[in-house]
Amino acid sequence: MNQDHNRVHDLGVGTTAEPTRQERRRQWARLGGVGVGAVALVAALAFGIVQLAPGQADAAGTGGSQQDTQQDTRQGTEQAGAGSTAAPVGEVSAEPTEPASEQETDPAGDCSATGITPLHPTGNAPHDGAAAAAASIVTAASACDEDALVALAADSTTELMFGLETPEQTFALPEAEHRDHYRTLVTLLGSTRSAVAGGPADNPTVVWPRVATEEFRDDDAAWQEVVDAGLLTQEDAAAQRADETFGYTGMVVGIAANGSWRYYSSTD
Repeated sequence: MNQDHNRVHDLGVGTTAEPTRQERRRQWARLGGVGVGAVALVAALAFGIVQLAPGQADAAGTGGSQQDTQQDTRQGTEQAGAGSTAAPVGEVSAEPTEPASEQETDPAGDCSATGITPLHPTGNAPHDGAAAAAASIVTAASACDEDALVALAADSTTELMFGLETPEQTFALPEAEHRDHYRTLVTLLGSTRSAVAGGPADNPTVVWPRVATEEFRDDDAAWQEVVDAGLLTQEDAAAQRADETFGYTGMVVGIAANGSWRYYSSTD
């Protein structure tokens, strides 16, 4: 008894005796409990981080930088808009156009004499006055100058279209369909020959084309002139020549020897 008691006493005071199997089990239980708790805590933290949404994770880490970027973008946009005159995106900035009334127009538009080159632009009459007047008419008609032609006809009180039209009506631009008066004047006076036919002895009338006169009514060269000038086709020329009553029925210009423009009409 005493020996056993003394051995127990010695073990309890400052001894390094090996713990019993039961004591070791209790120590491992305590250590195991602490270890499990630590592992559980780490796992819980890891799980919580993983459960954060990608956007929340980004926001959590970059919220300040996004706000700074948005603010910089707004400031840059406001500064650009303050001094910019560019059109909004998606819109086309077109240059202003002149009003239709201010745009240039072609005063000689739809004029039949455009591109016509007369053979005798300075006139081809046996009298100087008639030749000068013919040259003035050819110049105005070639230039498609409505005002000049109207003035020439008005100054001479020219009989136009059997006296049925005024100068403004006959020479109005643009020309109506089948009323090629500008081309006809240039062609008659500038590309056919003239002949004297009627009128006072001291101031006779010079006529273009000469085939319209009695003298050249049956002249081969005179008929060919109007064909070559484009006033008649070969078939039309043959048909008119065969008509002994009227003969040439195309357009005719008559100018007095002194330069007065007497008429512009057809002969039918």
